[in-house]
Order: sequence, then structure tokens, then C-alpha cells
Amino acid sequence: MKSILKMFLNPIKNEFPFLICVYFLLIPRTLFFFICNPQRWFDNFEQFPTLRFLALSLLYSYFLTILAYKIKWIKFFAYIVLYLLFFANIYLAINFNAAISPNSLLLLFETTTAEIQDFLYTYAFSVRSYIAYASLLLIISLNIYFESKRDQISVWITTKLPSIYKKSLIILFFLFFLGGVYELRLFPQLFSCKSIEEVDKWNPVGKSSMDIITNFIMSLYDLHLMGEVLSKAVDATNQINKGQSSYILGDDSCNVILVIGESFIKNHSSLYGYYLKTNPRLEKEKDSGRLFVFTNVITSIANTSTSVRNMLSCNSIGNGEKWYEYPYFPAIFKQTGYKVYFWDNQFKPTSNASYDFSLNAYIHGNKIVELSYDAEQGQVSMLDEELVDHFVEHCKTNPLERLNFAIFHLQGQHFAPKNRYPHNGEFDLFKSSDIKRKETWLTERKKQKIAEYDNCTLYNDSVIYKILELYKCENTIVVYLSDHSETVYDVGDYTGRRLDLTSKDPQLIHQFNDIPFVVWCSDLYMKKHPDIVYALQQSTNKPMMADNLCHMLMRLGGIKSNYYNKDRDILSETYSCPPRIVYDSIFYDKLGE
Repeated sequence: MKSILKMFLNPIKNEFPFLICVYFLLIPRTLFFFICNPQRWFDNFEQFPTLRFLALSLLYSYFLTILAYKIKWIKFFAYIVLYLLFFANIYLAINFNAAISPNSLLLLFETTTAEIQDFLYTYAFSVRSYIAYASLLLIISLNIYFESKRDQISVWITTKLPSIYKKSLIILFFLFFLGGVYELRLFPQLFSCKSIEEVDKWNPVGKSSMDIITNFIMSLYDLHLMGEVLSKAVDATNQINKGQSSYILGDDSCNVILVIGESFIKNHSSLYGYYLKTNPRLEKEKDSGRLFVFTNVITSIANTSTSVRNMLSCNSIGNGEKWYEYPYFPAIFKQTGYKVYFWDNQFKPTSNASYDFSLNAYIHGNKIVELSYDAEQGQVSMLDEELVDHFVEHCKTNPLERLNFAIFHLQGQHFAPKNRYPHNGEFDLFKSSDIKRKETWLTERKKQKIAEYDNCTLYNDSVIYKILELYKCENTIVVYLSDHSETVYDVGDYTGRRLDLTSKDPQLIHQFNDIPFVVWCSDLYMKKHPDIVYALQQSTNKPMMADNLCHMLMRLGGIKSNYYNKDRDILSETYSCPPRIVYDSIFYDKLGE
């Protein structure tokens, strides 16, 4: 037994500085997350997933230490690779609040020499970059110092370190080592994932609390899966060139505008009866008869990426169809003769999350851009009105043509809503004193958070109205919907989205999946299309899920296509709502049965 223990511990004793340095190179963000959550230090691996990555990091470090002990050149190679990974994470964290992710890897693979030169010119000599350089130099200096003292450290551990400390460290090491061995089960689970959606479900805590190696492996695998899925999506979109799509409104001009909101809680809208006037401008348009408010529209999931991917494809979840097996419908508008514009205030190439990556790689991938848009723009500002202003400036030098389809993807009421609106007299309207709710968990601070959300909703109302004002004198129709909803203490003592899918709780699913959906027509559009106005009036209470949006939009835009299905068009007399399946398996319209 002693000989086995000695064999096990010899690499540690002889390469102790290497083991410690490698461990701390692997866990900078994990350790930070751990330190910031002291109340959860003693939770188990399942309850506090960060602990599993601390254990995995020790396992990785030990095996690298064995290699370094046996093969000396491995040490040099390991240091170089880990320094690079450490620096990449620190650099992304300091400059972009990001980490190594599928998005950053995709960006690296697609970057040209000219873009690298521009990047270096912009960021290489910034103050934040100097902090990253200093961090790397510090860790290298400490590493060199401890490596120079390696023999002394080994002797000290053998002869000077008190026995009780040795035994305690050995026990702690074995506990973490065994924990790391146990957590290797994560990788068979990861590699059994066949889609990016499955990886999203596998990913227990997000990349911010993962160790560098696990994060890097997951990012590469996610990139691999997304490449396969994107190839299918591009192939499906390419098929539209073989189909028959045409514009059937003669020589008439038309503007179709799609506005995709974010995290808009339907029951915080005065359009749907909320007691605070959060949508005064849209209410005015409703009273004028130009705005039609749909009451029974839902999204398939409370997740931006999955929701928007299905929203912008021609598939129907209720009919068992996958988004990547059907065309991206903006490409149909372009093929028909529309000029297509996509102004996306959520497109951030350095985003951490795999859900952001999977959405951006789809709707902003090079091939989809080529097939679908005449112009696009990524994030402009935290404030959505500046995105609209940017589009207006673009149109001054690139005037709209006869047929135009524009998509605005807003920040909306995305977390944290207090950062999504200007703090002035107009939009700092609601205070905690205006929140009249009586739930036991509500404090003044929480009521203020609710008020901030309602102020953000008020600002969102002004942004949508600003878009309507741009086209009020033209033949224009505007559709607005949110990607999903959330909660600000509406269904419990928390904010955001925390849905236990196993519970199938109707209250929670209604809270997170019921979304606002409105259609606005200019006076000219209403005059030219009384049949559509009548259909809108008759359809506001029909059930619909956002994945069937494309059929309605093709009809509103006067597009005849073999991808149009009148039975899925909510405005059609033959409309039959497909089964509304949420979270892959829950039948929304059977909740509570």
C-alpha cells in the first residue's frame, strides 16, 4: 500500500510547482465564481456544479503532472498551451466580458489578415489589454520563481512540512481527485448530444464557472455540431431557388416590418389590461383602429436562440418539423424581389453563450447573409432607439426601394431592464410606490425592480411607435412580437426565467410562453387591403405559436410561394392551428387537464 501511495504521490512531490501552476491556470473564472458564492461551498457536486469543475481541474492537473514528471518536454509544451488559453480567457474577459466560446472560435476561424490588423490596432494597446498582459507576465514570473525553487520545495515537503498538514493535504487531494474521476461522466454525456439544443441542456452552469479545458472541449464540440446543423439549414434555404415564389400585388409598393422584442411580459402591458400605462402610444394606435392586438399567441420555449430560429424558419414544431430542415424565410422575401434588411441589436460576435452562438451563426452566418439580406447591422447601443436611428441614417444614403422587408431585433426588456432605457423624466415614470401588488415576498427594493421593468416597457413602447412613425404615410404593415416572456416577481420570489419543466405547471408555462403579438397597418395599407384588415379583425383571438409566423407574413407581403401554407396562416379562413408543443413535449393547450 505504501509503495502504491508513494508511486501516486511522487509526481506531485517532484513537480509540485507545476501542479499548482497548472491548476491555477485552469480555474481563474471558476475560482472567482466559487469565492463569490461562499454560502454554497459545502453543497454537493450536483447542487453546486462549480465544485465539479474545480475537481476536474485537479484531475487534469495531476495527469499533466505525471506526463511532465515522465517526459520533460511535455512540461514546456503544456505551459505554452495553458498560457495561451489562460491569456485568451483573461483577454476576452477584460476586453469583452466574454470567455472562449463557440462564437469566439468561429470568429477566429473566419477572421482575415486585414481584420486581424484592424483588431490589433484597436485593442492591442488599450489599457484593458495592458492589464491582460500584466496578468500573464505575473503568472509567468511566479511560475519561473517557483520552478527555480522546485528542489527546495520538494525537500521542504519531504522533511519540513508537519505530518498533520501532509495527511490533510493528501486526504483533500484524494477527495477532489475522486470527485474529478466521477465527473468524467460528463464527457460521454456531452458526446452523446446530437444537436446544439441537447448541448444547451447538458451545459449545467454556463461557461463562466467552467474550467478552461472542459469549456474548450465543449466549445469545439458545439462548433462541430453547429457546423453540421448549419449545413442542413443552408441547404434547405438554398432550395428556395428551385421553388416558385412571386410577388402578386402588381406594381404596388409595400413595406413589411418585423420587430422582434425581448423578454416582454404580456401581463405587464396595458394593451392586455395591466393597471399601469406601459403602452400609451400603442393603445392610441389601437383606439384609432390601426393596431390589432392578438390575445392567444405563444412561443415554443423561453429561450431566445431556439425561439428565434424557429420563428424565422418555415418549419412547424407541432408537425414534428426541425428548423434546420426548412428554409430561412427572409430569403424567400429576397428571392421574390424584396430588399431585405436586418438590424440586430443583440448580435455580439464575442458572446459567451452557446445559445447566442447557435443563433448568430445561423442568422448572421456568411451564406445565410448572402441568401437573405441586402444589408445588415449588428449591435449599435444598449438603447433600441439608436438602432432605429442607425437604420434611418443608412436609408438616407441607401434609399428604400419599392418592396422592402426590414427586421429589427431589439434588446427590449432584456436583463437588466434598468439599463435598457434612458433615465429621464419621460421614462423614469414609475416608482416603487406605483406598484400596488401585495405578495408577501415583495419589498420596496423588489417593487422598485418591478417599476424599472415597467419603465423599460414604456420605453419599448416609444421605440415601436418610432418605427411606426417612419412609415405612417406609406403602404406599410408592421408585426411586433416578443421572443419569450419572463417574470419580475410575478409567480414567485425571483426574476428572469426558472422553469421546472418536469412540473408542467400551467401558471409558469403561461408566464414564460405567453407573448404579446400585435399588427399595425398604415392608413394607406388599410385602404389598399380591406380584405386583410377584415381578416385581422376576425383573427385576434385565434390560437397561434410563433413558429408559424412566416405564413402570415408572406400573405401580408403579397407573396405567392410553395412554402406558404394557408392552413398555418392565422389570417386564412382555412387556418387550423397545429398542436402547440412547448419544451419539446408539453402540449400547451392541454395544460391542466
